Amino acid sequence: MENPINPRFSAALKTELVANADSLEMSKKMCTLLNNVSTYCGFRKMEPEDMVVIVNQFVRRAKETFPYFHLDEIEIAFEYGSEGRLGDFYGISMRTLMDWMRRFKDCPERQEARRRQWEEEEQQKRLMANPRLTEIDERLVLERVFGTFVRTGRTVTAMAIETFKQLQKRGILTKTDDEKRAAIEEARRNGAEYPAAEGARMLVEDFFRKLIDSGNSLKLLTAEERIKYGL
Repeated sequence: MENPINPRFSAALKTELVANADSLEMSKKMCTLLNNVSTYCGFRKMEPEDMVVIVNQFVRRAKETFPYFHLDEIEIAFEYGSEGRLGDFYGISMRTLMDWMRRFKDCPERQEARRRQWEEEEQQKRLMANPRLTEIDERLVLERVFGTFVRTGRTVTAMAIETFKQLQKRGILTKTDDEKRAAIEEARRNGAEYPAAEGARMLVEDFFRKLIDSGNSLKLLTAEERIKYGL
């Protein structure tokens, strides 16, 4: 039996991806985290002008270099770094912060949490590829795809077309042919290798975001089925 994942990492993987984060909101969070680092390390709080320079640079570089990180993973990385678990400390500087991020990327606890996440996504893809899916299986997979999006902020592109079809079949997601063509064309302009799959992913994720923003969820299973499948 596998050991349970550190709950902090599980929770962190449910937060927004750095790639999708609003730069201003991310900057506000980084200011709080850097003040925490100062406290952890016994330093005085940074001067506001210095804070602005480092935060702006860090947000820009993080989006370029670590777009696949989740926001709360950065918080854990900074805590680990402050505790001396991620190598040498060069003061609160870009060199220190980027070094912490690079080392934290390969942290065993993080890698294990990511592995479990990947295995769940692969299981979803295998289920979607099975032509003999029962109706209950289809609803189960849709709920798990939605759960993955809530946790990671993304949908597996390889599953996007089938997910879109299943949502349309149930009348949950309705898009006109023009809207579908527009999404595929946008994906093509962005250089997607598989524009149809990428367009479907964009439409599915837009639907999921609106569902979450409205305070709703995707619940397709009965109470008994949810208990049966451990949801």
